[in-house]
Amino acid sequence: YRYIIYNSTRVFVRQVSKEEYDTCRITTLHPRVITVCNKPYDLMYVTITFRPFSPQPNGLEFRPGVDYYFISTSSSDDLERRIGGRCSSHHMKVVFKVCCDPNTQTKPLGDQGGVQLPSNGECF
Repeated sequence: YRYIIYNSTRVFVRQVSKEEYDTCRITTLHPRVITVCNKPYDLMYVTITFRPFSPQPNGLEFRPGVDYYFISTSSSDDLERRIGGRCSSHHMKVVFKVCCDPNTQTKPLGDQGGVQLPSNGECF
């Protein structure tokens, strides 16, 4: 319990460019904030729906064949930090690779648990 009190995590998760993702450095003036986790003792869920169109204004939209990058550069003493932070120290970053136009012919990838790849490799 003491560990939770002294090491509670508070973070901004932001959508960033590939370069910002690779360098853990946010250079965009107003990057898109995906979520703010600033109440470490409250259970919080974040739902991301993967679809090409969002009915909500400014909602997330995911296009086939596009990669989406998310990082948190927050640190234990600076929630709004824009360089390094947990992205560098704890690898707090993720990339979502949205594959394939539904009209693209796909082929199975052998033993990969049903994973489908485009037959022409256009998503990779």
